[in-house]
Amino acid sequence: MEVYLDLDAKSDLSDEELVDLLVSRFKLNYKEIADRIKKIAPLGISYDTKSVRLYHQAEELFELGYFESTIMVCRATAEHLATELFFEQADISGNEETIAKIAETLDFRKIVNDVLHDKKNPNSVIKSDMCQLFNDLYKLGNDYIHPRTQAKERKPAKDAETALKMTKKLIDGYRNVMDDYDVSQGKLKPKATARSYKRGIKLGS
Repeated sequence: MEVYLDLDAKSDLSDEELVDLLVSRFKLNYKEIADRIKKIAPLGISYDTKSVRLYHQAEELFELGYFESTIMVCRATAEHLATELFFEQADISGNEETIAKIAETLDFRKIVNDVLHDKKNPNSVIKSDMCQLFNDLYKLGNDYIHPRTQAKERKPAKDAETALKMTKKLIDGYRNVMDDYDVSQGKLKPKATARSYKRGIKLGS
């Protein structure tokens, strides 16, 4: 049986030496890391929400070559985004604390497919193309999260890049500040076509 022993004498190293040790692990892959960084298009001006923060973590994981982790964090980003949208725009009554708890307990797919998406309503919170994107990302994430789906051969690097692009499209679609504001005289001014948020954007804390 193969075993893995972590015999690094980390406890004997200074803070600076620990950082140098971490950085040294990526030095041999500088070019590959730089190439992956170049593949990622900038996000633009986004709201400061948990989903946006998770997306940036997924970017960093991809850049460093942690492909399976990238996919899992992308799936988590989609799940957080769905609960944020539920809190912000679901047509239900109640105080904010109660609605936030409901959002956290509902199944991700129920929020996306049943609560916020309506095939017959072109103005539903989650439109058909985005609904499909949520579901495709969820399935891709599950393929890497659950052991039972690991049987067939996968291509983590390619799948991670795909997951990141899908997640970016979701974040661009729902967290872009400039969809709601214009810049006027150096200040943000709400657009007449700004989206309607029943409870405002669920910003990070």
